[in-house]
Amino acid sequence: MRRLLSLMGVALLCLFIMSKAQAQEITVDLKKIDPNLAAKILDAQKKSSDPKPAFTPDEAQKWSEIGESVAKAIAATAKGLSIEVNDFINTPVGKWSLFFVFWYLIGYKLWIIVGGILIWITLGSIILHSFKVFHIPRKKLVSETKSADGKGWERTYEYVPFKFVSNEAKVGSVWAHALSFGVLSLIMIFQVL
Repeated sequence: MRRLLSLMGVALLCLFIMSKAQAQEITVDLKKIDPNLAAKILDAQKKSSDPKPAFTPDEAQKWSEIGESVAKAIAATAKGLSIEVNDFINTPVGKWSLFFVFWYLIGYKLWIIVGGILIWITLGSIILHSFKVFHIPRKKLVSETKSADGKGWERTYEYVPFKFVSNEAKVGSVWAHALSFGVLSLIMIFQVL
């Protein structure tokens, strides 16, 4: 069960990452290069189907500034406490400080993604557990007798399915579980994206 849930979580994360991947735009000064090469560049640009890049050099600069800001915030906190940065990071207070600095600098979108995945895993586990209770037969102890050698017990089990009132109720329960899991998955995909 855990493997299935972790596999589904990884699949959703990969789907999200693949949906966000796009090409990067490169600008070239055509006056400074060979005219034949400039013509080839213009032809390649016309054939391009992606007009706007998702990740630009300005955004790369912004992300590098975030990393620098995190480092400065941690260093300033450690300096204020008169201890080394490495020693500060290993303390519980240092770990929480790093967490809150990242929370502040990275923004809410990443935390929405993480929260959405955690909610999906939690509610999905509840739905799958409910499905297991109603549709997978449970092991029930039928009898327990002393073994012939007197050292242990011999147990007899039988698998008992949940008793539904009718076949329609059983089919309805399967549909309800599948539909609720599907709706939960769709809501969480739209939440994360």
